[in-house]
Amino acid sequence: MASPTSSIQAALAAVCLILSACGSEKPQAVERPHVLLIVVDTLRADALPAYGGARPVPGIDRLAAEGVTVDGLVACTSWTVPSMATLFTGLSPAEHRVMRMVGAGSNLLETRTLASAFRDQGYATGCIMSNFLLAQGKGFEEGYDFYDDRLARRPDPHRGITSPEVTDRGLAWLDQVPADQPWFLTLHYFDPHTSYEDHPEVDYLDPAYTGWVRGGLSDPEYKAQQALATAADQAQLRALYDEEVWAVGHAIERVLQALEDRGALKNTLVVFTADHGEELAERGYIGHTRTLHFEQIELPLIVRFPDGSAAGERRAGAMAQQDVYATVLGLAGLGGVEERGVSRAAWIRTEADSPAAGLLFAEVDFVPVKDDPARRILKRSVEKRDATGARIGKLVLDRKSGEESLWVDAGERVNRLVDPQHAALLTELREALAAHIWYSP
Repeated sequence: MASPTSSIQAALAAVCLILSACGSEKPQAVERPHVLLIVVDTLRADALPAYGGARPVPGIDRLAAEGVTVDGLVACTSWTVPSMATLFTGLSPAEHRVMRMVGAGSNLLETRTLASAFRDQGYATGCIMSNFLLAQGKGFEEGYDFYDDRLARRPDPHRGITSPEVTDRGLAWLDQVPADQPWFLTLHYFDPHTSYEDHPEVDYLDPAYTGWVRGGLSDPEYKAQQALATAADQAQLRALYDEEVWAVGHAIERVLQALEDRGALKNTLVVFTADHGEELAERGYIGHTRTLHFEQIELPLIVRFPDGSAAGERRAGAMAQQDVYATVLGLAGLGGVEERGVSRAAWIRTEADSPAAGLLFAEVDFVPVKDDPARRILKRSVEKRDATGARIGKLVLDRKSGEESLWVDAGERVNRLVDPQHAALLTELREALAAHIWYSP
């Protein structure tokens, strides 16, 4: 018969074996992926080859080749503050009530954010923020252990090139994270926003062009010329804008390569998206906030899995921006942490639970700060998409004028409001628009 001492020793040995097999109570970093969320401000989806763009974009092209490209993601609005509030919370503008640049309605009051969900699960959380509208003190830093907004606080935030510094500061923060701790890092790149800077590393400009377009113009200077922009002006604008997108892509490529060199990319989930797009004088306007046309609210979404699965694949279906929140958590294995939105994680990973045809809503309630408040923009839209993400039709209501527009063509150029062929669709969309819960100040 074994002695009591030997029995105790055997029991302790068994416990040690169990603990060595299971690990400590806190999961090890290798069991959970790091998560890199990349947001590019003012990025048109169609500027990327993955979405039909004509010019290469390093970094982002790599993500598309190594990850899953999603078609059919639509933003809740056409400008930064409410869009980022939705991305960070999974709430609609009516729920998070963020729709102003300054004063009441400009601060994010919700404390349960994407960053806080990761932090509560033991992640180190960091953000490099370059948009001045999202500087600390506005609530968007909620949930981040580290929120670097120095680039957002420059004297003239619209001028200059910040993408290289966003990358540098993000990598510097990662150097401070303990090796055994998973991390959630958000990199917010601002450069495609006006002013459009000329980048000497890449030359897309037409050397024969002699018009007014040049890099570094102020927003008022662009606005002064927008209504009279010729086809040549528009092409030069697009070339400048595409140079900005290329530069951001180059900065993103540096992040990916650094992670690969460190051996971290194989354990990192990368989610790439934008907050809204940009008009480049195609409709007589340069900028955003003014409309809800596709170039302003259709968003890119590319997901690269740590194991490299589903590389180069596409998913197409109706997806609301509110669902990105739950989807990121689901892709990271934290599904169910927050009951907000609909997770599309299974669909993106394996095409399971493919989203059915659906209605997608967007709105803009924009009050200029420096301009005449009478120029307030009040528009709402609802669009119907089929299960492949293709738009069946979009209804836009201008609440100031009462004007309606029904778009069924891809370029949203021909208003079909009085076309009897689309009468049933018009009725359906009007009813949906009337029933939806919208933002109200």
